[in-house]
Amino acid sequence: MTNHKPEFLAVVSDIKDCIETVTNLAAYKYTPREIAIYFGIDIMQFKELCWDKTSDISKAYDRGFLIAKAEISMASLNSAKGGNVSQIVLFNKDMKQKQFDLLKDKLLNGKF
Repeated sequence: MTNHKPEFLAVVSDIKDCIETVTNLAAYKYTPREIAIYFGIDIMQFKELCWDKTSDISKAYDRGFLIAKAEISMASLNSAKGGNVSQIVLFNKDMKQKQFDLLKDKLLNGKF
């Protein structure tokens, strides 16, 4: 995590709680704008932190989004393994898309 402290975090009593809250709100699909409003802070400043991939806020936001995505994928897989036909179809579709995305990334960037 980066060492710089955004202005709005200076008024937060517990930075760890703030980062955790950002992670949780992102997991519930709150947008950066909505999270800024939740904290009562400048929307553009918060959005800039979300776009800065080196900031703690950006990392927390991305982590929350990925946690939710992973939990949904795991539930879908478990349901598919249990024989739910619609989940099997959706899981296979998602798997094919992920394989396509990985191959595209490899071709365009020479790496995974």
